[in-house]
Amino acid sequence: MIHCTVKSLFCLLLLVYIQLGMQWKTRVNMSSHRLKRFVLTAGLFAVLLTGGSRHVLRAQPEQEQNMYRLAQAYERSAQYKFALQYFRELVQLRPGQPVYFDGLVRVLTQLKQYDTLVVILSDRIKRFPNQLQLRATLGSIYARAGREEEAVKAWDAMVAAFPDNAAVYRIVARNALDNRMFEEAERYLKKGREVSGNIVMFGQELARVYAMQLRFRDAMMEFVRVILASPNMLGEVERQVAQFTGLPEALDVAREVAFEAADDNSDNLYLQYFAAWISMEGKDYRGAFNVYRNIDRLRGSQGLEVMNFAQRAFREQEYDVARDAYRYVLDEYPNTMQAQEARFYYARSLEELAAGNRGDDGAASPANGEKQRAELEKVVRLYQDIVNTDPDGRLGVEAQYRLGIIYWRQFNDADKALELLRKCAENRRRFVHSPDADLLIGDILLAEGDLERAREQYQQVLALQQLNKDYRELATFHVAEIEYFSGNFDTASKMLEGLSSNSSSDIANDAMKLGMFIAENRRPTDAPLQQYARAEFLQRQHKDSEAAAMLESLITTFPASPIVDRATLTLAGIYRRLKRYEEARSRLERFVKEEEESILRDEALFTLARVYEETSEHERAIATYSLLLKDFPHSLYVDEARKRIRALRESRL
Repeated sequence: MIHCTVKSLFCLLLLVYIQLGMQWKTRVNMSSHRLKRFVLTAGLFAVLLTGGSRHVLRAQPEQEQNMYRLAQAYERSAQYKFALQYFRELVQLRPGQPVYFDGLVRVLTQLKQYDTLVVILSDRIKRFPNQLQLRATLGSIYARAGREEEAVKAWDAMVAAFPDNAAVYRIVARNALDNRMFEEAERYLKKGREVSGNIVMFGQELARVYAMQLRFRDAMMEFVRVILASPNMLGEVERQVAQFTGLPEALDVAREVAFEAADDNSDNLYLQYFAAWISMEGKDYRGAFNVYRNIDRLRGSQGLEVMNFAQRAFREQEYDVARDAYRYVLDEYPNTMQAQEARFYYARSLEELAAGNRGDDGAASPANGEKQRAELEKVVRLYQDIVNTDPDGRLGVEAQYRLGIIYWRQFNDADKALELLRKCAENRRRFVHSPDADLLIGDILLAEGDLERAREQYQQVLALQQLNKDYRELATFHVAEIEYFSGNFDTASKMLEGLSSNSSSDIANDAMKLGMFIAENRRPTDAPLQQYARAEFLQRQHKDSEAAAMLESLITTFPASPIVDRATLTLAGIYRRLKRYEEARSRLERFVKEEEESILRDEALFTLARVYEETSEHERAIATYSLLLKDFPHSLYVDEARKRIRALRESRL
C-alpha cells in the first residue's frame, strides 16, 4: 500500500515536471526538438516509476488517474504520439470508458491515422451499436480522409438504422457541415424535417447551412417558415439573422424577403415585427414607421405601438422620422394617454431638428438665421402650451426645463433661462430625481461671470440629500473649476485629485487633465497659469475677443513658459471661432513648422486642416489631414480626420 502511494506521488511530481517544461518552453523559447526530448524523458521516467506499462494496467485507480493526466498533458503539449500510447493503454484497461476512447480518437485524428480510426470505430460500433456519435464520427473520418462517398454511406447507414429519430438527422447534418459537405447537410436536414415534421428545429439548421454558403434568400425563407410555425421564435430568429446582416448584400436580401413575407401575410403580427426589425437593422426608420402603423392596427393599440417605435427612433437620433411618428399619434389618437407624451416628444424632435447647427464639441450653437429662429420659436410655443396645460405635472416641468435650455443655449437670454430653470428645478428633482436644472443654473451663473453665486449654487447641489454619485462629482468638479479660475490652484488641485482617483467616474478624465495641467504649468511662477485661467474664464463668458487679447499678452510676456504651446492653440481656436481665419492660419502654420516635438502637434494639424476647410482650401485641408494620419496614427483626431477627408473627396465628385 505504501509502495503504491509512493508511486502515485512520483507520478504527480512528474506531471508538475511536464507542466514546468511547457512553461520553460514559453519563457525561453525551447525548440520543438528539445521539448520532445524533454517530454519523452519524462514519459520514460513515468513508466519506470510505475513498474512498466503492463504493470499500470493492473494499478490502483489513483495510478490510472495519473496515467490519464499524463495522456492529457502530452495532448495539450501537442505530443500526440506519446499521448496515443497512454490513451491506448487506458482504453485496453477500461474499454467501456468513453472519455478514454474519445481521447484516443482525438489524438489519432491529429496524427491523421484515418485507416486506424476506421478500424477501431467500426469495431466499437459493433460493440456499442446505439452510440450515435460513433457512427457520425466514422463518417467524419472518411470525409477527412477524402473518401466522401464512404462518408455518405456511413451516414446513410446511420440514418437507416434509426429512421424515426430526429436527433440522428441533426447529428449527421452537423458532421457533414463540419466537413463543409453542404449539399449532404442540406439533404439530411430536409429529410429530418420531413420525417419529424419539426419545422422549427430543422428550419433554423437549414438557414444556417444556407447562410454559410451565402445563400441569404434561402436562409431568410427558412426563417420566415420558422416564424410562421412558431411565432415565439421571433427573438431567436432575429438574433441569428443579425449574424449576417452586417453584409450589405445580405441585409438587402433579408429586407426584401421580410417585406415580401409581411405583405403576403399582412395579418401576421410577428412577420410585421420581423419586417420592422429588419428595416431598423438597415437604418431604414422610415420603412419601419410604415410597418409599425400596420402593427398598431393589428393590435388595436391606439397609437401605443407607433409611440414605442417613435421613442426608439428618437433615441437613435432619427428625429425626422420620430417627429412624423409622434405627429401620427397626435392626429389619429388625440384623446389617449400616449397623446400627451407624444405632444412633448413631438416638440423635442422639432427642437433637435431646429438645433441642428452644432459645434465641434456637439453642443447646440446659438440660433442664427431667420429660418432657424422661426423654427425654434415654434418649438417654444409648443412647450409653452404644455406648461400652460400642466404647469406642475411631469411633462409641464420637462417643458419648462427644455425652454430654459433653449433660452440659454440658443437665444443667449440668461435672465429668461434662469427664471424658467428656477421654477422647475425642485419639481424636476421630484419627478426625474435629477439636479440637472440646478447644475445648469450654476453653469449659467459661471458663464455670466458671477463666480460667487455659481459656487453657492453648486454647493447647494452638493448639500442635496441622496445625491447621485455622478452628479456629486460633477458639482465638485465645477467648484474645482471656480477655484482654478480664481487662481486658487492648491485648493483646485486637492479637489481634482480626489475626483481623478476614482477611475470609474465619468468626470475622472476631465479632472485628471485639469489637475495635470495645473501641476505642469506652475513653474517657475504661477503668473502665466493665472493669466491663462483668466483667459479661459473669459471664454466661458463668451468674451472671445477679450480672451484673445489676454492670450496674446501671455505669449508675449512669458515666451519661455511651458504654457505657451497650449495658449497658442487656444488663441488659434478663438480666432477660428471668430472667423479671423488669417490670424488663426498664421498662428497654426508657425506652430506646425516650429514645434515639431510638441505633444500638441496633432491638435495643431487638425485645427489647421479645419481652417483650410472652412476657407474652401480643400486640397490643403486634405493634405494636412493626411499628414496628421501619417505622423500620428494613434491620435484622438484620427477617426474624425478620416471622416473629413472622405467628405471633402466626395464633395469634389
